[in-house]
Amino acid sequence: MNCDKNMHIRWPALLIQKDQAELVYLASEHDWLLERLTHIEQTDRLLDASGVTYELALAPHSQFQPDKQLSWQLSDEPLRLPQILDLVRQHASLSGHCCTAKLRAESMEQVFEIMKFLEEN
Repeated sequence: MNCDKNMHIRWPALLIQKDQAELVYLASEHDWLLERLTHIEQTDRLLDASGVTYELALAPHSQFQPDKQLSWQLSDEPLRLPQILDLVRQHASLSGHCCTAKLRAESMEQVFEIMKFLEEN
């Protein structure tokens, strides 16, 4: 189930919603296709497994409609590892995990391993 407009995304990915501390872990494009049917906002961002940050792509003068085909474009505001780790810590805390300040990651791969662990436990 491959959406040509999003072929550049390396899965897994994190959906980052504006003003929300909870992250959405998307293990695959299939997860994204299901998630986009729920509560996607124009201001949401996506961080893929390679550390690339995306924002929703809209044609000029088009209205945002979450039920339509959505695609991602490179963001003008990329997220860096320290920012992402802060988001993961907040997410872990909201999920009931303790000692979140001790969470460390040296790479994007480690961030996604942490998120996968958090989602499974």
